[in-house]
Amino acid sequence: MKQNVKDKNIFKPIDNTSRVEKLIYDIKTKILNKQLKPGDKLPTEMEMLKQLNVGRSTVREAITVLRAMGVVEIHRSKGTYISEAFNVKMFDPLFYSLMLSQDEIKFVKESSQWIDFSIISCVIRQNLIDKDQAVLTRRLAVLQESLKSDNIKNMINRDESFYSAIFKLSENPTLAQIAKNIHTITLEERNQMFQLMYQNHTMNVISESRSELLDIIINKKSDLLMKTILDDPTYR
Repeated sequence: MKQNVKDKNIFKPIDNTSRVEKLIYDIKTKILNKQLKPGDKLPTEMEMLKQLNVGRSTVREAITVLRAMGVVEIHRSKGTYISEAFNVKMFDPLFYSLMLSQDEIKFVKESSQWIDFSIISCVIRQNLIDKDQAVLTRRLAVLQESLKSDNIKNMINRDESFYSAIFKLSENPTLAQIAKNIHTITLEERNQMFQLMYQNHTMNVISESRSELLDIIINKKSDLLMKTILDDPTYR
């Protein structure tokens, strides 16, 4: 049921640095700590302008972003409300890249190994046909070939291609989308790790880790999965 926020002065002034991002982050924080709940009506545009001490364009741009990501809904002549229903757009990696701080992104990166463990466990339980195994084997071969070059971007793309093939075989589209988006969100961190490993001449570690992963999937060695993931330096 839609309702007005009890505290009309819920927002406080923010400075001029990244004003749109700060407003988005402010609304996100209030949702997380339940100051704003599904169905709550946000203050009017004029009320927000006064509370935040920002320009009209800042408020409108922030609301536009949040609306595009499914966080808020705009009802003509009624106002802007926190979305009541789940929206698949909330899984969009752009949404999280805007909404998460750097510390939160690092936490997501650390959590990604548990997401990948869950989805790969689903794949292990599947009865993969020869065609599925052949796809994974080809993706691995292309990845391993790319690791011999000096093109970091291509290495990461090939690594993502390998993981995407795995995620697709899970037969769990929601979990697969979450895993894929987490990989997208943490792209910069993984790029830095690939760069470091290339400089240290340790790219063979990635090749061996992915080979072990494929062997675990094909031969259903689920007892070895967690160790392989925890030992993988690209999750760090």
